[in-house]
Order: sequence, then structure tokens, then C-alpha cells
Amino acid sequence: MPHSQEEPARCPQCGASLGVSGHCGPCLYQTAFGGDDFPAPEDEGQAPWTRFSGLELHEEIGRGGMGVVYRARQSALDRMVAVKVLLRARFAGNEERARFHREAQAAARLHHPGIVGILDVGETEGIPWFSMEHLTGGNLEDLVREHPLPADQAAMFVRKVAEAVRHAHEHGVLHRDLKPSNILLDDDGEPKVSDFGIARLAGAGTQGAGFTRTGQLLGSPGYAAPEQALSGESDARTDVHGLGALLYHLLTGRPPFQAPTPEAILIQLREDDPVPPRRQVPGIPADLDTICLKCLRKLPANRYQSAREVAEDLERFLAGKPILARPLGWTGRGWRWTRRHPALASLLVLVAVLLGGIVATALGFARHQASMEHRTSLISEARALRQTRHAGNRGEALEKLRAAWRIKPSPEIRAEATACLALPDIGDLRPDSPAVPDLSRSGDGKRVAAIDGNDLVVRESSGGRECFRLPSRKAGSLIKLDDHGGRVAICAPDSGVLELVSLTDGDVIATLRHPMKLHSIDWAGSLIATACDNRFIHIWDDEGNLKHRLSGHESPHIRVAFRPGSQDLASSSADNHIRLWHAARGVEILRREVWHQPHKALWWADDGTAIHGLLENGTCETIPFLPSPCVEVLAPPQEEPHSENLGTADLSADGRLAAVVDENQTRVWDFLTGRCVGRIGKPVGQWASARFSPDGGRLLTCGWANALEERPVTREEDGRIHLEEPRVLMAAAGNLLRDVSADGERLVLSNNGTGHFIVTDPAWRKPLMLPHAGTLATSISPDGRWLVTSSYQQAGARVWSIPDGKPVAHLLRHETVIQTQALGAGRLLLRTSAGARVFLTDTWLEDRALELAPPVNSLTCSRDGRLLAVQADNEIRVLRASDLTEIHRLSPPAHAGWLGEGHLVFSADAGHLMIHSAVGTVIRWDLRSLDEELESLGMKNGRP
Repeated sequence: MPHSQEEPARCPQCGASLGVSGHCGPCLYQTAFGGDDFPAPEDEGQAPWTRFSGLELHEEIGRGGMGVVYRARQSALDRMVAVKVLLRARFAGNEERARFHREAQAAARLHHPGIVGILDVGETEGIPWFSMEHLTGGNLEDLVREHPLPADQAAMFVRKVAEAVRHAHEHGVLHRDLKPSNILLDDDGEPKVSDFGIARLAGAGTQGAGFTRTGQLLGSPGYAAPEQALSGESDARTDVHGLGALLYHLLTGRPPFQAPTPEAILIQLREDDPVPPRRQVPGIPADLDTICLKCLRKLPANRYQSAREVAEDLERFLAGKPILARPLGWTGRGWRWTRRHPALASLLVLVAVLLGGIVATALGFARHQASMEHRTSLISEARALRQTRHAGNRGEALEKLRAAWRIKPSPEIRAEATACLALPDIGDLRPDSPAVPDLSRSGDGKRVAAIDGNDLVVRESSGGRECFRLPSRKAGSLIKLDDHGGRVAICAPDSGVLELVSLTDGDVIATLRHPMKLHSIDWAGSLIATACDNRFIHIWDDEGNLKHRLSGHESPHIRVAFRPGSQDLASSSADNHIRLWHAARGVEILRREVWHQPHKALWWADDGTAIHGLLENGTCETIPFLPSPCVEVLAPPQEEPHSENLGTADLSADGRLAAVVDENQTRVWDFLTGRCVGRIGKPVGQWASARFSPDGGRLLTCGWANALEERPVTREEDGRIHLEEPRVLMAAAGNLLRDVSADGERLVLSNNGTGHFIVTDPAWRKPLMLPHAGTLATSISPDGRWLVTSSYQQAGARVWSIPDGKPVAHLLRHETVIQTQALGAGRLLLRTSAGARVFLTDTWLEDRALELAPPVNSLTCSRDGRLLAVQADNEIRVLRASDLTEIHRLSPPAHAGWLGEGHLVFSADAGHLMIHSAVGTVIRWDLRSLDEELESLGMKNGRP
């Protein structure tokens, strides 16, 4: 019987237990620093896995760009310490070693209760290291991960940090990288400044500009001061900005500046002011908002001039006394605008003095500039609203973007609107009186379960015919049938033990054990959600494996309910929050804070547009739900990276079904029901591929260890979908199915063992064999006339004519390996490690390079050749193939996770675009619905 607790994973090399990072500390240490004095696996536990200089290293507890931090015991004094070791010490150059020694020197100068103390410094066998206090209380970033801090607590933390920074400045040390993750907490919850990796040393007592250094870009862009990030200059007021950024994060849960790329953050840092904390989190006191914004002013002269001044003003705030800082008025804001635009301000003054007759024109131009600044502010505010994940923000953000579009349209605004439309939303709670369903019912509503005497009885909803009887069950048990009433989850009253029982034979499939009693359960496909009295929501698979523990609710008596046709999970408790989770991904999508009485039961409307709650007094209330009109996200119950760099995703003709290949199996997802409707196993590490026929009626699969097979896709009258038994088309294994022609007749396969691309057609007597050693990527033109192939062993791409199999062209043959390609609408796109190149198919001459930053990770072409999609970093651009004009810029919602090197595919009619991410998530955009939503906002995109 499966057990709910998984054994810890172990390193296949040395047998040591892997930490939460999934890495083996001893092996990483051995690789980076040498040495092989490790204990045998059976000695694990309290035994260290290496020793040096009187220190016993037990585990890795942190890693940064310059060093690795280990938990260690100092044998002589029998105490636990933290030891920082230079990263890749055996390969480090003089500059890296000097920087590491500078960090130790900077920290060693300082002796203050608010600064992590240095205990010892040394170098062993060429490996520099220093030991520090070992703190177990986490850091401030962990503390605000779930929600911002109360104002008084945030002010108290920053005041103490400011006192520590003041001490550092008085001893000639400038930190230059103040951020929440660098502020550690001791056992008493007191903050301590750490990580002096980019600190600047000067003579003791040096102040102000004495710290300045130019020509170096340092610090974290979201927190760094403008003079540090843009020109490399820094002084004591640079750390004042860092204190403001720290206070901003503690109050709002995010840094002052936030964008998808460091370059975008630097643009904001140069041109924009941070959104005031009070706009992010209403209720923050005005005085604390003023202190924070004064620290964050762009010009150092306009900030507090020392960390001491920051600490003193925060002390006044905490004592309820008037602060010295004053909010910036209209005059100050105008002066800041003038400083950022000196040429324009001088021009306006000159025009006003010399040409009084054109005052009206000058004023009109100034109004235009003000409106453009207002437009920039609206875009920044909309982006901040979207990123907070608070219910109600989607509509407010779209209104701000609509206003910015009216000032001046731009692709940036449309892309931000698209990102907002990718998110769902939750409306305001209202009294209601819906009919309360039987919550034990199956997902399709055809069966219900109940306790009859001492038996659990399952009956048909219509007519009440008994289908199954399970003896020895207690009244009051929690009961939930699965999607189609074939299995039941049952938990006895006041118990934390949930059994999954097959209704075919009465056998217990799995037992799910919880530390406390359960209050609520729900079942969707292979996912089971349980709400435990310990204030956690547990997500299990239907084999009894615990996949996620979701935290966030602050009160027990949690109720859970899956949204029909999705993996979204709603939850409520007595803590005045309604939360929406992506259960398979194990992450929160959004939450709404609203006062409500505790719910006795929670369920969704059948169409998934509302959440209903039953109160203890028997009345009901409804929370409207607005799903994303254009994005669906499905995922396996845990991240499942796929090692293949082969395109392993396909959509059925109608865009309803997705076939993807992950590490262990091929999955067929149904976006209508939110369920996996088919699985085809494969050996781990053995590549496989899957494609639908153009009409969506067949699924074709093959692989290194699998024959080429086709499976009919059957659609039942009730909407259910099945994969029928396979029919072998080509018995030999070792082939990969690379592409299918638009009419479905021609299949393109590759066989790396023989070094051939293979084209089959029912009208041909035998397959067309095209020799190309090291087969890598291929694409067939929509009309089936051309085939392009590439190799991981040879540079360039070869073009072949079909059906005669003659070589037509050899592109980029002396330059680089072609990793992926897309062919259609008279253009061929080739992706290399350096970017994308575009060729014309009438002459096979290069048209242009596709200028995208960052470089392209993946690309695809629609079957009709009209649209191209390219993925660069965590963003996807949909382009018109004829002229490469951008139509859409798509950013996946945060709960979808990292895209990595994803696999893109259009549906047959180009109405849907799907990406299979590097961690196994499947994200589908409904491009036609997106077009309609953008047009309703007045942001028509010009799609062909």
C-alpha cells in the first residue's frame, strides 16, 4: 500500500541524503574543492561529511555568486558556526580571491549586535574561508514571503538595521547590497546585517563621498540606488537608499522596482519613481510612507544624509512624535522633473524669455510631457497591481492601461494588458440562496454516496439505484467520489486518516495520513485536496503520494473545492480570506480579503463562474469568479522536467487536447475537463515523440524504445475522451516522429542510429530516406514540397525537395548548428545559439536576423504559414510571418512557473497556442478570445 511520506532522495554517487535543494553537499564540495574524506552512507546522521581547520562541515545552508555557506561545528569550542568558503576556489583568480578577502576584512572590522559577527578567518590548502555566527531564524525575505509586515514591526526592524549600518559607516565600511535576504534573524527574532560581498572599504571614519567609486555596476537592481546601478558611484547615502528599499519591501512585500529583466529595472530606476507604499498597501501610516520615499529619492542630496538620521526619524515615528521628513510637494516634484529633463527645461525657459508669442505652444508641449509621465505612472501602477495577486486588481489594472492607451498606444501597454487577462479574478462576496448540492457526488454528478446504517452506499443520482455498498463505515464520515464515481475517498469522524477505495472490488487503493483531523476533502482527476486542522491544505495524487502542502490560512476549519474543468482549488477559513490555488503546481494564484463567517461547506457553480459557501446558520453566500478569458494551465502533480531537447508537444485540431512527452511518459491533457485522459509509458532517458493527425482523430507515437503506433481518439456522447488500443504502423523502434504534413499524409521521422530523416506517404511504394548524420531538427512546408533538416554534428541546415529527395540548398553551412526551425508563408526561421535567422523560400537567401533580446529559446509556425511564435526567456511573441510584425506578446501567469526551453505549437486553425514548459506545465492561450478582449479594451492588435 503506498505510504503518504516519501523517503528522502539519496545521491547516486555517494549515497548521502539530498537536501531540500536537491543537490548533494559532499559531492558539490568535492567537485569544487577536492578531497575525498567522506563518511559511508550508514554513518550519516550527526556525523560530518568533511573536516578542515578544526571545523566539521555538516550541510550546505546557502549559496551566492561568490561563496558557499556551510553549517559546521567548531570542535575546539564545541559550538555551531556558519563557514563561508570561496566558490570554485581551485579555479578562482586573483580578483575573486581579493574580493573574498575584502568581504572578510570588511565584516571583521565591525563589532555590533546588529551585524553578523566574524569568528575566524583562514586559508586551508589554497581555499580561503571565514567562520561566522550561525543564525537559525531565517531572513527578512522569508518573513514577508506570505504577506507584508505591520507598519510598526517593519519600522522597528529597519531602525535596528540602520543603527548597524551607522556603525559600519563609522568604521569605514559601506555595505552597498542591503536587501531583505541579507538581513538574518537570530533565535530571538533580532535582525543582523550579513553578506558584505560587495562592501567598499575606506579609512575609519570616512563619510560621504569618501566612499565613492566609479565605473562599476554593483548590487541588486531592484534595491540598488540610481548612482550605484547606473554609474557605479556610491557613498553613505547609497546605503540610505538601501534602507529605504528594505523598508519598502517589508511594507509591501516587493522591491521598489520590479520588471522581467534587469535592463527593464534599470530603465525604471532612471526614469520612474517607485509607487508609494500607501498605494500598494492602504493603511500604511503617512509618516512612514514619507520616511520610505525620502530614503528612495533619486538624488543623494535629497535623501537623509546618514543612516543615523534614518534611525532617528524611525525612532520618532515609533514613539508617536513628529518626524523631520516632509512629503514632496508639487514644487519638489516639478524640480525633480526638471533635473531629469534639464535640456527640455532650459529650452522651455529660453522660449518663454525670448519668444513670448509662442507661450501657448510651449505650454501645450509641457502638458504633453506631463501626460506622458502620467502614462508611464499608469503603466507602472497597473504592473504593480497585477503582480500583487490580490483579487480585484485585474479590473483596476486594465482600467489604468486603458487610460494609458488613450494617451498613447504602444505594444508595451498591449503586452501588459495581455498579462492581466492571463489571470483570473474573484469578485465581492454577496448573500445568495443557491441549492446546496450533495458534496459527496462524483465530478460528473451521476453518482452520490451516503452512510446507510453502518454501510457506505453509492447510488445513481437519477433514480437512486444502488451501485455499491461498503460495510463497516461510521456515520458522519467525510465522503467524496471521484470524477466518474469509480472510487471514493472516505475519512471517519474526527480522524486524519483518509482511505481511497476502489468501487470495482472494494480494495483500499491508498491511505492518506494527516497529523490532525480533516474538515474538508475534494477530488479532481488524479488530485485529492484535504484540509487539515493544522491549517495546511494537503495535495495528494491518487496513489497516496503527498505532492504539496499549501500554507497561508491563519485559522483552522478550512474548506476546499476544485473548480470544474480545471486544476484550480478554492479555499476558505475563519481568517477572512478566500484563496485560489493551482493545486497541481502547489502555488497560490490570488486571494481576496473579505469578512465572512466560517463556512460549513464550500462548492463551485457547475459552470465554474462562482464559489458558494454554506454558513453555520444555514444561509448561503456567493463569491463571483472571473476566469482568465484566454489562458488555461494544466500540470502534473509535481514538477517533471523533460531531458529531451526535441519538440515534444502537439495540439489536436480543435485545440482541446494536448499531447506532451515528459521524463516518464507521454500524457494527453484535456483542456475542457482539466484532466489527463491518457498516458503512454516510456523508459526514463529514452526520447519519444507524439503527434495528432490533422483531424485530431488519431494520436501517433514512437520513440527510441517504442514502435511507431497510432491510437484512435474516441469521444463519447457524454464528452469523455478515450485513447483506444494502439495499431503498429512501423514495428522497428529507434525512430522519432518529427513532423506531419498539413494533410496528414506525410510523416517525417528521424533515426539517429542510421543517420537518416525518413519521409513516409501512403501513396509511395517505400519511404524516402534522406541521409543526415546526427539528426537534430526538421520541418516540412505546409504544402509538403520542402523539407529542412539539421544535425547536432554539422553546421547549417539542408533543404530537400519532396518527393524526389534532391538537395536544394545548404544554409549557414560554415557557421553554426541549427537547433530548431520553422517553415511557412515563404519564410524559413532557423534558431541558433546566437539567435534567429530568417530566409526567403523562393531564393533560399537570408532576409534578416530576428532581433530579439534575450535570445530565442524556441520557435514554431502555424500550419497555414501565417503566424510565427518565438519564445525568448519567459516571454512569447506571436508574429505575422509575412513581415514579422508583432501581434501578441505573451507572458505566462506567475503560477504557471518557469518556461525554460519550452516547446511551442499552434492548433491547426491557429486559434490556440500552447507551450510545454521545461518543468512539465502545459499552458494554452486562446488567441481568438484574447483578440476579442483586447478589442473590447480598444487595443486592436492587427492580427491577419
